[in-house]
Amino acid sequence: LGGFNGSYLPQGVSLGKVIMVYSPKGGVGCSTVATNLAVTLHNEETPVVMIDANLQFGDVAILLNERGQNSIIDLAPRVDELDQEVIEDVLVSHKLSGIKVLTSPTQPEQAEKVTPSSFVKIIEYLKRMYSYIVIDTSSDLNDVILTTIDISDIMVLVVSQDIPCISNMRTFLDLLEVLEFDRSKIIFTLNRYDKRIAISPGAIGDNFLLVRHQRVSN
Repeated sequence: LGGFNGSYLPQGVSLGKVIMVYSPKGGVGCSTVATNLAVTLHNEETPVVMIDANLQFGDVAILLNERGQNSIIDLAPRVDELDQEVIEDVLVSHKLSGIKVLTSPTQPEQAEKVTPSSFVKIIEYLKRMYSYIVIDTSSDLNDVILTTIDISDIMVLVVSQDIPCISNMRTFLDLLEVLEFDRSKIIFTLNRYDKRIAISPGAIGDNFLLVRHQRVSN
């Protein structure tokens, strides 16, 4: 993450960067990685807002030991009339780190109320208020997640040392090729590294490079 430009420019001058944290396999620690990233990036010059885009079973608020009265559901119907006061009334403030959090719905059936269009409008407004918008996602490739891929400036892909996760990641990289996603925007993160496991970080990296080389040669 050392290549990020941390300077914050006032609203109307520059837009914040959207950072998507994703894995095509659940249970690899995406929420933890996204939360730690958001806390690390946040300071007075680079304010950070974190969005829990796991709209059915999000757990970012639990990880931060916070519970808000509102969630993204309270913004979705009002995307054409957003202002800073409305946004700040809905966001949860994490007391220890200072980051702001837009939490997921408390009830899974409410997820369908957040459309890709409303989600994008919320992101676009937040980009005017914050230097970084860190989005934690689910492994499901629903319409909101596909939309997040489309609008992301940086994609942090989280992988673990198990064959199903590596296989799913290779399939997902093929999808990104079809979507013509710029691979220079991808940052691979190996989470929960265990040196006792035979699959080394180098072998995982070579595996993903092989996908790219095969695609180019074809």
